[in-house]
Amino acid sequence: MKQLKKDIQALSKILRQLTKKTESMGKKLAKLEIAEAKKLKAKAAAKKTVKKVAKKKTVKKAASKKVAKKKITKKAAPKKAVKKKAARKPAKKAAPKKAARKPAKKAVKKKGAKPTAIEIVSKIINSSKKGVNMDQLKAKTGFDSKKIYNVVNRLKVQGKIKSIGQGIYTKK
Repeated sequence: MKQLKKDIQALSKILRQLTKKTESMGKKLAKLEIAEAKKLKAKAAAKKTVKKVAKKKTVKKAASKKVAKKKITKKAAPKKAVKKKAARKPAKKAAPKKAARKPAKKAVKKKGAKPTAIEIVSKIINSSKKGVNMDQLKAKTGFDSKKIYNVVNRLKVQGKIKSIGQGIYTKK
């Protein structure tokens, strides 16, 4: 009996030591993770600055190449004896620039014409109060998910609908 008590006490002592070691190792690991995260942030910042510097260098190189090409073309062209022409015609004036495009007129919908997918989805979304998710749109329209995604994306770009959550859309 006395031997069992001694063994249990020895085991509990060893367990306490192990828990202390695991706690200290956990703290060290947390510190290492924080340090590693800081290193990654520093590397990311360094990469951004390197990219900016690289862009500036490529711009400078491109500019210097253009200058070099101009110099080469000037040097490469030998001088030729030029005959003078009697009377030169006046140079033609450049054609006037076209005016900016006017916004396209809205297409007039014909009676009896099939509504487009955009119109169908827009009508469903606008008629709901809380918003509609992708599954409801699939069920109501019968379209496949890719088509619904494309239509919803186009409506978002046009500013007719907005996303209130992941996969939930409502009118703007």
